[in-house]
Amino acid sequence: MSSYRSGRTDPLPGRKAAVEVQFNWIFIVIAGAVILSIFAAIVLKQKTVSEAASRATLLNVLSAIAAGSEAASGVMNVLELPEASIEFECNLIRIGAQSQQFQQMMLFAPSVARTSPLLVQTKEWSIPYRITNVVYFSTPKIRYILVGSSPLAKAINKSLPAALNVESYPALPTSLRIQNADHTRVVFAGASPQFPAPLSKIDDDKMSALAITGDGSGGTISFYRKSETRWDLVKTYPYLRQEMLLGAVLTDDPGQYACIATNMFRKVDLVTDIYQRRAAALAETPSLARCQSLYTDAQQQFSVIRGAASGFNEGSVQQASQALSSLEITNTQLQRQSCPLLY
Repeated sequence: MSSYRSGRTDPLPGRKAAVEVQFNWIFIVIAGAVILSIFAAIVLKQKTVSEAASRATLLNVLSAIAAGSEAASGVMNVLELPEASIEFECNLIRIGAQSQQFQQMMLFAPSVARTSPLLVQTKEWSIPYRITNVVYFSTPKIRYILVGSSPLAKAINKSLPAALNVESYPALPTSLRIQNADHTRVVFAGASPQFPAPLSKIDDDKMSALAITGDGSGGTISFYRKSETRWDLVKTYPYLRQEMLLGAVLTDDPGQYACIATNMFRKVDLVTDIYQRRAAALAETPSLARCQSLYTDAQQQFSVIRGAASGFNEGSVQQASQALSSLEITNTQLQRQSCPLLY
C-alpha cells in the first residue's frame, strides 16, 4: 500500500499564535489600566493630603490672626492668602472638613468668605469704658449696598474698610445693576426697606438685607432673607454702640450675630465687675468722703449693667444703655468735684 501525504499545512499553530498575541495585548491593556489606576490613586491621595495640609495651615493662620487682632485696636490689614472658602459659625472657623473652635469669639464675618484677599479690621468697643477689641473679617468679593442719608449711614460708610466693595445711595435705585459678586448685602440705615425688581434676579442664597433703626449709641437691627420675589423678616436684635452695629452689617447670619453679641455681653459682665470693685474701694476711702455718694450711685449703676449683661435681648440692652448713660453723668460729676474718676 502506498502512503499519501498531503501538502497542506495545519492551520492550528497560526491560530494559536494569533490567540497568544491577542491575549498578550489584553494583558498589557489590563496591566496598564491597573498601573494607571494605582498611579492616579496615589496622585489623588497626595493631592488630598496636600489640600488638607494647606487648609490646616490656613486655618492656623486665621486663628492666630483672630486671636492676635483682639490684642490691638485700630488695625487694618489686607491679607493675600491661598484661595479657599472659609465658613464662620458661632465660635468656630471652618475650612472644608477642618475647623477651629474658640471659647468666646469676638469676630464678625460673613457666613462664607472666599479669599483672597481677606480684609482684617479691629475696633475698640467702649461703653464708655473699654470692654474689648472686636475683630472684623470681610472680602471685596461681597457687594455691600448702603442705603440712607442719615448721619448713621454716613458713619457706617466711613467705618467700613476702603478696600471693600461698598456702594452708597440716599435711596435704592430702581434700575440697580447686577454684579457677579459672591454675595450682595443691602443695608438700610434710617431708610425704609424697599427692594427693586432687579434684585429678584439674584439667587436667594446670594442675597440678604439688614434694616437699622436707631443711632450710633444703640437701636435695633432686622435681618431679611430673600425668597424668590419676596423678602422675609427673619429676626430682629438690638445693638449697643456702633462697633456691634458694624458687625451686623458685615455678617449675613442672624444666629452668628446673636452668638458674638452674647459673647460681648459676657465680657461686659467680667469687666464691669472690676469697675464695680473699684467704685466700692473708692467709696470706702476716708479722704474721698465728699465723693462717697457718687461712688455709691456708681456701684448701683454697675450692678444694673452686670444684671443686664447676663442675657442678650432688647430689654437687657435698653436697661444697660440707660445705666451707662447715668454712669457717664456720674463720672462727669466726679471730674467736676476733682474726685478720682471711675474709668
